[in-house]
Amino acid sequence: MRLPFPPRAHTPAVSVSPPSSLGSAPPSRFYPEPPPRRPGPQLPLLTYAGFWIRLLAWYIDLIVVWFAYGVPMSILFPQFGVNSCHQLVSGSVCTPATPDYYLLARTWPDFVLTLLYFVLTWWLIGGTLGQHLLHLRVVDATTGERISLRQSIVRFLGYVLSVCVLLIGLIWAGIDTYKQGWHDKLAHTYVLRESPF
Repeated sequence: MRLPFPPRAHTPAVSVSPPSSLGSAPPSRFYPEPPPRRPGPQLPLLTYAGFWIRLLAWYIDLIVVWFAYGVPMSILFPQFGVNSCHQLVSGSVCTPATPDYYLLARTWPDFVLTLLYFVLTWWLIGGTLGQHLLHLRVVDATTGERISLRQSIVRFLGYVLSVCVLLIGLIWAGIDTYKQGWHDKLAHTYVLRESPF
């Protein structure tokens, strides 16, 4: 198809540098100034939590459980108190007179409440109240994420086992390379702290 007029050479609206061996570069106006970068958030330094800071968190949790259980029990059984011991003296022998139903009422609910407290806090919020207060968290040893319900239950059972064997399973966290107690190894978990304490 023949054009009715000869084509004209295209004249660029802006000056273009002649091509070179590296290629031609567009004018500088085509390179807007990049926006200033904002500094990213400071990520916390994660380290393995040692024995003493975990022991301190455990004492805090004992206080929490005691307030949640011991105080209501002292209200329900005021005649026995929280730690009182009513005794019958027979010669030089002191025999406790605390009824069996009271001991049963104190033992099993205490165990169930302790189980629920530790299992649910490890699973749902990644640590107990004492651990959160000290910037500790319980994570999966493989993914680094929050642990599952199954891991949380296994961890509590391992916790009971560690206490029953002369606390060796808990003390083990002080000498282990990754600061794992027996309950951590059974549940495949780590306890990390977000900042030095």
